[in-house]
Amino acid sequence: MGAMDAGSLREIALGPGATELRAGGFRILATTLPSRFFIPRHAHRANNLAYTVTGGVAETFDREQVETRPGDVVLKPAGVPHDDRFGDAATTTLQLEWLPDADSNPGPAFDRVLHFRSGDVAALAARLYAELQIQDSATALVAEGLALELLGRIVRSRAPRREAAVPRWLARVRERLHDDPGDGTSIRDLAAEAGVSADHLARRYRQAYGVTAGHDRRRARLEQAAAELMRAHERLSDIALRAGFADQAHFTRAFKRAFGMPPGAYRRGMRPVPDGEL
Repeated sequence: MGAMDAGSLREIALGPGATELRAGGFRILATTLPSRFFIPRHAHRANNLAYTVTGGVAETFDREQVETRPGDVVLKPAGVPHDDRFGDAATTTLQLEWLPDADSNPGPAFDRVLHFRSGDVAALAARLYAELQIQDSATALVAEGLALELLGRIVRSRAPRREAAVPRWLARVRERLHDDPGDGTSIRDLAAEAGVSADHLARRYRQAYGVTAGHDRRRARLEQAAAELMRAHERLSDIALRAGFADQAHFTRAFKRAFGMPPGAYRRGMRPVPDGEL
């Protein structure tokens, strides 16, 4: 993917009520753009990481298209040309920017587009988004630490490329866990559908993805719940049940371990938008 000329460079598109923070060598923003919004072909001067909180966007590059949903993270190196077409609902994103040669940032120079669904990268991005909403005296320090940890996780995920050797049956198991994390299907049943033993599935899953299948499904459930917390009318007990938790207390404990705060505080920090409003 070639870099664009300077005339095609542009800043991040900001919607009304956007929030911005400078922390170390990072620029961190949260913004909401309307449904079916379109940003024509452009590039960014800085490296850009985008975490989708609600809604979704299709980003088209020279040779590929990346479609995001809530919980996804996309990293674009500086100068990579692309256009953005937003979905049928308003889309809220966290945007993290840093210059490739920023002296205050020891992060690496990324050389290709990276797409993450669920996992530790998405969890850290969600925590960074929550921290941006708090905006107290510790926010800049905490946010810089989270941003650096986020880049560190991305660097670690790139070497070695373990997913290149993931068999199709295992990839399908993971897709099912992520597409419907609240589904009560057991790991043993998933193994039977894939034609392997439960022990073999468990061993190969951890080898390929670095976590157990159960841990990965719980993470996907919590990310689904975090996205639903943006809807002001949803009761916490209903969100907990849809996410596959037996009760609200169990959900609250798991959510706090994952995101550093209980779901009620997370919702208040997210400033949920009533249905029908941008």
